[in-house]
Amino acid sequence: MKTLAPPNVVDLLLDAVCIVKADSSIVYVSPAFERIFGYAPEEVIGRRMLDMVHPEDLAATQSQAERVTEGQLQLHFENRYVRKDGQIVHIRWTARWVDDQQVRLAVAHDITERKHTESLQAAIYSISEAAQAAEDLVSLFAHIHQTIGTLLPASNFSVALHDHLTDTVSFPYHVNERHPPPATRPLDADALCSHVIRNGQTLLL
Repeated sequence: MKTLAPPNVVDLLLDAVCIVKADSSIVYVSPAFERIFGYAPEEVIGRRMLDMVHPEDLAATQSQAERVTEGQLQLHFENRYVRKDGQIVHIRWTARWVDDQQVRLAVAHDITERKHTESLQAAIYSISEAAQAAEDLVSLFAHIHQTIGTLLPASNFSVALHDHLTDTVSFPYHVNERHPPPATRPLDADALCSHVIRNGQTLLL
């Protein structure tokens, strides 16, 4: 009976192991790189790792890379990358310089979910604080609009109020690039509002 060869431990890691030259050109990435960044290893060999960095994080990333190349051990540096599919991924790095090979050895840990959770918690706290401090509803709605805009595109934003006595819906806060504020109307005349209010469930369009 044949025995199976033990798997390469690096291939089993959820974190991506990356080896890059001083100029940031990629020499090696482990299989987990594709799950995190969206690129298969063969697609990135020879490419510059810095070319995938989110533009807003490029300067800080270059600075950290230079420190590692100078021999400093880098622990828990965080930055963002643009995946192959265009999505943004948040990465926490541990990196060091391997002098005899003249390369940087780094491990990338995907913290995107953690960052999203932190952003959501911060948004909820911000809205809660605003609810205590706002002088009027319009100011509160404007703050909610601004806060939600930090989480997702929200250039068009409306707040609908349902009057249970008249079964109508009004829009005390309405920001829309194309359409003026709608008039008060029967709830069932607005299909989206009716669905959300009557079912008590959010609706993703």
